[in-house]
Amino acid sequence: MYLTFSDIDNRLVYSSAHKPEITSNLKGNNILEIGCGSGSLLFEAYKANPTKNFHAVECDAKLYALAKERVPTANIIMSDFIAMQIPLSWKGLFDTIILSSTAHEIQKDYGPSAIQLLFQRISLVLRNGGTLLFRDGVKPNKRRNISFRFKTEIIVDKLKMFRDEFRATPILPHSTSDTHIHIDNYNAHDFLTKFYYEGDLWKKDMQESFGVYSAREIFDIIQIYFDVIEMRLFTPDYIQHIWETHLIMNESVPNTHIFVRAVKEL
Repeated sequence: MYLTFSDIDNRLVYSSAHKPEITSNLKGNNILEIGCGSGSLLFEAYKANPTKNFHAVECDAKLYALAKERVPTANIIMSDFIAMQIPLSWKGLFDTIILSSTAHEIQKDYGPSAIQLLFQRISLVLRNGGTLLFRDGVKPNKRRNISFRFKTEIIVDKLKMFRDEFRATPILPHSTSDTHIHIDNYNAHDFLTKFYYEGDLWKKDMQESFGVYSAREIFDIIQIYFDVIEMRLFTPDYIQHIWETHLIMNESVPNTHIFVRAVKEL
């Protein structure tokens, strides 16, 4: 049974599961992961489904090498899925396509218009009746301010770094103090999901906007090419633990991630 967004909106529940939802939903024999990174998810998928044929695309040379080492039996190509010439043999080849924490990278490199191109290209290589498994950060559906207080000084210092080092970016809090913050919930995720990063990772990831679109916007784009079967919002356990350790939330914070399972029409 296919869902409308109003159906899904009433079922969006917290879920800490993400990798198991992907590894347990791999239909058919030919599996493609777009943007496999170092191969951590690809390895988990292979462990859970060792008889399937795994393929992947990764554009970063260092991550590509790590993925090849981690899953040597997989057919991994070093290329950019948005820019590459899709092999004729790939058209309609794959039974399941995984897109996990990749869409926001494509948005960063190519801009928002590339997201629809991404799903269009996925539809070309996914067979009729095949499954798309999508996971990424998500923006709240409605914009509003949230507030919280700090338990530890590390957060105060990081917030000052966030304000000073990224002053030119559009992801700044409206106002700050040493112990309390009011922040737009669209921008809160950029700080709240990354403040514990250090060094180069801090500088690199703080220049990316967390999440691509809201759940509504993601649904609207995906349903152009696929039928949405399942859609869930969740906040990973490790982020929940970090928040409980360092923050006092005055109200609930919107979930940070989205999982979508969709199929291509027969």
